[in-house]
Amino acid sequence: MEASYKTCLAAEKFQSENGLLGMRDENGNIIEPTLYSQIEKCRDYIFFLKPNGDYYKLGKSWSESYTYFKPEEIPYIVDGKFGYKNPQGNVILEPIYDCMFEWGLADVLYAEKGDEYFYFNKSGERILTEVRSLNGVDPMMPYYFSEEQNTGQLVVREIIDSPKGNRCCKVDSHWEQLDRIALSEVPFIMQGGELIRMPEDALDDLLSPFAYIYSAYIAKAKGNNCLRECLKQFIDMGCYLSSWGYITRVWIHPETTLDYSCIYDLWHSIRPIGERSKKTKQQIGNSFDVGVGFDSALAHDEMKIMQVLYHSERFPMEEEWELKTSIHYVSLTEIKKLHNIIEEGYKSFRGYHYTPRQMAALKKEMLLGEIPSGYSSPRSWDEEKEVYEYLYDQGYGVRNVLTKMLMKMTKWVRPFSKEELKFIRQKIGWLLYSGADVNAIVGGMTVADILERDKIKALPDAQPKLEEIQELIKSYHPKHAQDFSLHRGDLEMIEAKAPDINWQLLHQMFPKNESLKHH
Repeated sequence: MEASYKTCLAAEKFQSENGLLGMRDENGNIIEPTLYSQIEKCRDYIFFLKPNGDYYKLGKSWSESYTYFKPEEIPYIVDGKFGYKNPQGNVILEPIYDCMFEWGLADVLYAEKGDEYFYFNKSGERILTEVRSLNGVDPMMPYYFSEEQNTGQLVVREIIDSPKGNRCCKVDSHWEQLDRIALSEVPFIMQGGELIRMPEDALDDLLSPFAYIYSAYIAKAKGNNCLRECLKQFIDMGCYLSSWGYITRVWIHPETTLDYSCIYDLWHSIRPIGERSKKTKQQIGNSFDVGVGFDSALAHDEMKIMQVLYHSERFPMEEEWELKTSIHYVSLTEIKKLHNIIEEGYKSFRGYHYTPRQMAALKKEMLLGEIPSGYSSPRSWDEEKEVYEYLYDQGYGVRNVLTKMLMKMTKWVRPFSKEELKFIRQKIGWLLYSGADVNAIVGGMTVADILERDKIKALPDAQPKLEEIQELIKSYHPKHAQDFSLHRGDLEMIEAKAPDINWQLLHQMFPKNESLKHH
């Protein structure tokens, strides 16, 4: 497609002698040849359908324009309005909607008509209608995409054995039941853990007036592997396919028979990344804000987890993106300028004052919370060091940077030169002096694991410099990930959560846990 969306929007359709359609402008110039059996101008897109079943979808921007080659994906459109036909060609929904698309992995059709939102299954039955509306907003809308559509509700999803009413939809091979809770009820549900309390400011971001696309997931499981089973349910429901914020609430029985390691693992949750798949890789991810309380309705060996997701609109995104992309090569003066613009923007954003926790999170997110882990720079080392020290003073961390940096170096195909390793040696020295941890575990490996498993390649005359780097790292006593027992991790978690833990109950419930004897 060479013609733009804007050009086609202003053009008119015309028909050739063979009955096929094209488009021409007001002067009669052909902008699309007569290749199409159907051309439809819809609310958001223009569709070009060919006789062989191929079709093009042209949107307002390049990223919204797609080419499809599957005949079964042809949309049912009449006079610019959407309907739905099943694979057998039967009309299931009449073409009266301004917009319609399928949830790719679910038996759900989403449609818009004017200001109304609808959800149907592929049999044409309207679903989710039992969900109560609030503030006069249409109850069919489980998500909202702007402040104007804010319903003040969370959509809650839970895997069930079989469908129960019209609040259920099929996703892949399982059924999910959808419900809603008012956002105002979330603090009551999430706070006040009897065993481990949720941090007081954990909900600040969620309750910000600029948070949107709320959703929540519930998982339940029994037995020794209950946590992993719950995490599997979250994976199956697509809970982790985003970079949104997470707040976790856990319930166990007051006389639980679960092992303490179940609670420990919540602070070091295995967080799935990438596309939903049976082959989805897993890696140690960021800790969540977690509160643990009791529910006597559960079985003694059962765990229930509620994972709340939210996304916060931030300002100014343009400057944030510019800082992220240019941080590796622009001058310190330019970095400071961008940083100041962002901070001032946050302070005055639409009259809302961010809490210290929110400001810290926003600043961290600009660089994913850490000094860049690259191993080269167009700046001199002295210039690079100034940038790092400025970022370090602004609160950007260094703990995991060395592990990530070495991971990247082992994947570099070309051997490093002596000059390149000189720069790397200076950066590693600065990182170690500034508190980077050679024993930080990233992707299940420490620095020792990386250096042992994946060798860094260097040119012959650069070997002495590589050995110097390796000796420097060894002087900080690197260990393998397997050398750290759960015992050490337990203590780290307990120290981090000490003010929020009910110690008396913890000792009563887990009297045989060795790590608790230290407190």
